Amino acid sequence: MKQAIAALRFARTWRAAAIYGSFLVTAALTLTAFFHVTSGFGTHMGSRAPVLMQQFAQAFADGELYPRWMPAMNGGYGYPTFVYYQPALFFAALPLSGVLGAEAALLWTMVLIAGVGAAGMFALVRRLTGEPVTAWFCAMLFLLTPYLYVDWFVRGALAELMAMLLVPWPLFLLVVLRDCVAQQRAVRWAVLGLGVSVAALVTAHPIIAMFFLPLLGILALVMLFEARLGRRRFLFALVGAALLGLLLSSPFWLTTLTMRPYVNLDKAFDGYYAAEGHTVYAAQFLDPTWGFGGSTVDNPCDDMSFQLGLPHLLLALVGLFLGRRSHFLVVCAAFYGGLVILMTPLADPLWALKPFKYAQFPWRLLALTATFQVLLASGLSALWAASPRRKLALMAVVLALVTAFHHHQFEAQSFDNDFDETKENFDSTLSSSFKTMADTNEFTPRTASERPTHPRGNQPIVEASAGGTVTFLEGSTDRHIVAQVVTSAPNRVQIRQLYLPGWRVSLDGETVPTQVLEAGLDAFGLMWLDVGPGTHRLEAGYDGPPGWRWRNLVIFLGLLVFGGTFFWERRARSKTTSAAESTAEQN
Repeated sequence: MKQAIAALRFARTWRAAAIYGSFLVTAALTLTAFFHVTSGFGTHMGSRAPVLMQQFAQAFADGELYPRWMPAMNGGYGYPTFVYYQPALFFAALPLSGVLGAEAALLWTMVLIAGVGAAGMFALVRRLTGEPVTAWFCAMLFLLTPYLYVDWFVRGALAELMAMLLVPWPLFLLVVLRDCVAQQRAVRWAVLGLGVSVAALVTAHPIIAMFFLPLLGILALVMLFEARLGRRRFLFALVGAALLGLLLSSPFWLTTLTMRPYVNLDKAFDGYYAAEGHTVYAAQFLDPTWGFGGSTVDNPCDDMSFQLGLPHLLLALVGLFLGRRSHFLVVCAAFYGGLVILMTPLADPLWALKPFKYAQFPWRLLALTATFQVLLASGLSALWAASPRRKLALMAVVLALVTAFHHHQFEAQSFDNDFDETKENFDSTLSSSFKTMADTNEFTPRTASERPTHPRGNQPIVEASAGGTVTFLEGSTDRHIVAQVVTSAPNRVQIRQLYLPGWRVSLDGETVPTQVLEAGLDAFGLMWLDVGPGTHRLEAGYDGPPGWRWRNLVIFLGLLVFGGTFFWERRARSKTTSAAESTAEQN
């Protein structure tokens, strides 16, 4: 008996390894254009992701657990990139960046994330249908979605791609939570997983999360009204998961909201980036033409693809017809249809309004239709009446045909790669040009009314006016400046970094008040300090968004409350189980 159980476990382990391995192999093949791509390739974003990755990893190595300020960017005058920009991708790629470098780390991190996304789709469809073969088919179909390769090979929008690949997980964990409540099982792990998956999605790409989370909430309400038992418990679990997700992601979204008044974010939503100019015409959803150009304003002949994928659409429609009795699929169909309509010119008036305008490009919603159309295709499980092996063979043929139909999407655009990852060359290049890696320089502080005439280049980050000298002390870096200022008369010292609330500057051990820093700013938004004659010790660095310590304390207390609830539920269920067993023994 023990040998039979061991053999069964061994078979299950190898089966799971084969399934998840197939996802990783497929992701590795397609995202490397069948190994024709091993590093960088030409996209709309250019070198944005590797540049940010290198700077993020460098700051982390310098001891910043959540890097915010990039001192070498913007011509060496600093830029608050990660005060506002989503960090999840860069945290995920950190382990590989130190070994492989920025470009390769991003490539293989995205391969792993694609595997995780396919695993989430597999888990979701298997939970819904009970069919592992259908689940495998849907996961592979998910990896063949055209917009995935638009984000990867055409746009280089890795953060959005990461969010797109993570979408199946909150859906899966919501279904798990519903089932746990219905079966009167412990919900703590489902609540934890749902909260973490929501936080991951928000920190991966807030725009995708902004449109997806309301749909997730609607689906949760449908499940709540359909529940026959444990509605109150289900509701409390949903609230707990939502609060946990918001709490864990608050270092990103709360900071962005509170720091928004200090920069010109509205620049990113006007002109070319006005959302109402980038809706999708109906024919474009079915047009298989592939291109590496951009999205043009109010033009049905864009040079990039906005297709849903004709094979995907046909499979979704057939699946919906076969699975039309499933409330889950009907809701998914409503979401799918609503998202498609929302991307068309019919919705132009909406895209001029908040919060829709913050999407910039309505066709971003293709990152969400990808999941829902594959879920609709899961209705095909009612069609497969053959044995598992024949079923698998038939699905493999269908996937091969889909791959052949979309073969153009597995190609990269070559370019002259001048990306040099060595620290000296990298920082020198950034300090010698006004690159911010922001499309409209929307993260530039409002206090910088003008841009300096020349980049800082090799000039020191701190300099005294005539008659003074500045010596950088041991351990000083551009992120944490430690310098000795010597002057024989009253003098002025310039810190050649843009100011944003959160800068901490101390002179001779005393913190310089915020009001003094702000009063000393010049037209370029750079900081100046008045010093008296003598020798002074100057320390300066971006400490973080104001109030971050209190926010982290609230997060810690919130996690303690969640942990206490976690322990309480476990203890309560243990007592209930013991009482039930005792009653059974007495009877």
